[in-house]
Amino acid sequence: MFFLGSQRSTPLGFCKALLVLSTLHTLDVTETINRMIDLFPPHQHTQVRAMLAGTLKGIVG
Repeated sequence: MFFLGSQRSTPLGFCKALLVLSTLHTLDVTETINRMIDLFPPHQHTQVRAMLAGTLKGIVG
């Protein structure tokens, strides 16, 4: 299971929260990360990998 969360400000200063809970049926972490990257268009894969690497480094570190 993985969790994605976000909180954004609107032009009027109000906050809008977004919570997404989901599961991926994969055999290992490598396959999970690759499937998450594949959700994005191919031209964004490098950017998504970099963003995930920074996020995972913060969570694990």
